[in-house]
Amino acid sequence: ETFGHGVLGPGTQGGAVPSCANQYALDHLARKTWGLNGYIVSDCGAVGWVASAHHYGSSAEEAIFATLAAGMDLECGHTMNADRMLELYQSNATAAAMADQALSRLFEVQLRLGWADPPSTVPWSGYGEDRVDTPEHRSIAKAAADRSIVLLKNLAGALPWPSRGPGG
Repeated sequence: ETFGHGVLGPGTQGGAVPSCANQYALDHLARKTWGLNGYIVSDCGAVGWVASAHHYGSSAEEAIFATLAAGMDLECGHTMNADRMLELYQSNATAAAMADQALSRLFEVQLRLGWADPPSTVPWSGYGEDRVDTPEHRSIAKAAADRSIVLLKNLAGALPWPSRGPGG
């Protein structure tokens, strides 16, 4: 089987290191063990949470450095904004090299998907909603969601809502 072109890194923290700053999970497992030949994108807001919620570093810049060092390539959010990335890129050679590597992985996936090729040579370039949003695809998506549901028990108030569920 093949691995996808991209992976979503969660915003959670398991142990001492937030997931999207966890080099073992992102680089060792995803890339080296499972064979990911693509990019890793953060859960929305997760890069900012590295410093603000998980207190793994004391600034947005430290959070960006930690996630790039772990193997994160792209952020769903606004912490890795152009101003911060430019400052980090110009002031830190290690960060610049990590940012270059992240961009390389992103561009490699785009090139493999045919983004630089003439649309006439890319079989899926003309796919519309009628081709990708079919009853069969929705059925497969629902079956996958049904099989992946996890029920959690809120022991000792560990989850961020009351034991009776969200809303009390």
